[in-house]
Amino acid sequence: AESQIPLISAVGHETDTTLIDYASDQRAPTPAAAAEIAVPVRAELLATVASLEERRRRALARLLDQRGQRLRDLARALPRPDAILNERAQRLDNLTPRLLTGLERFTQKKRVEMAAGAAGRLRPTILSDRMARRRDRLAETGRGLARGLQQGSVRAQERYTATGSRLRITPLQNRLRDAANGLSRSSADLARKIPTRLSDAQTRLLSLNRMLETLSYQATLGRGFAVIRAQDTILTSKQMAESHASLEIEFADGRIDVTRTGAAPKAKPRKPKADQGSLF
Repeated sequence: AESQIPLISAVGHETDTTLIDYASDQRAPTPAAAAEIAVPVRAELLATVASLEERRRRALARLLDQRGQRLRDLARALPRPDAILNERAQRLDNLTPRLLTGLERFTQKKRVEMAAGAAGRLRPTILSDRMARRRDRLAETGRGLARGLQQGSVRAQERYTATGSRLRITPLQNRLRDAANGLSRSSADLARKIPTRLSDAQTRLLSLNRMLETLSYQATLGRGFAVIRAQDTILTSKQMAESHASLEIEFADGRIDVTRTGAAPKAKPRKPKADQGSLF
């Protein structure tokens, strides 16, 4: 009864009432009828969808007609555009003469004010007085600049004179003499140390050369030993020498090639016999 899946009861006995009839969502007299309920006919589904589509189209057309009628009703309540423009045009025509008159009055008023006040203040004597004051100020500034330049030149000359008095040649000569003495002492020390260092280096080189001769395997070869190689590999055991047929022996005075004659031939791999199978 609490299943989320729809249930159809189809026990098949019309006269009997089973418990599933009370819990199911639909009751069918037979299993075949239950199958028809669960899986409807495709043609019927198409017809139902077509009917719903037709209802949708009619509802949409009716809605569009209602909205169009509402729009026409609202449009009739609005004023006509030509009436609005005519009213604004008439108002503009009425204001145009007033604008021209106002501009003429404003211009005349400003002309009278200029003739009465501003023209009286723009006299040549005012301009000449201002130019004279500017000329005097410029002349005063020029005199101050000349005095400042002269004072600056005097201070600079005094500073250069004081600097020149401190730049005497005697300190420079003393420094050059001290530097020459130091260079002479350094040269003497270097001349004394160079032979000593060369002797030390020569002694160290001879010591290293003797050590190299002692550690070198060539000195060992001079005492009767030899180095055995095979394919640029140094052989250090009998097992390694037996695995090579050609050897190279290095003595103190040169190298010779040696070929082993008693080397055992390598065994050839035997071919496996064919499987003959079992007789049993």
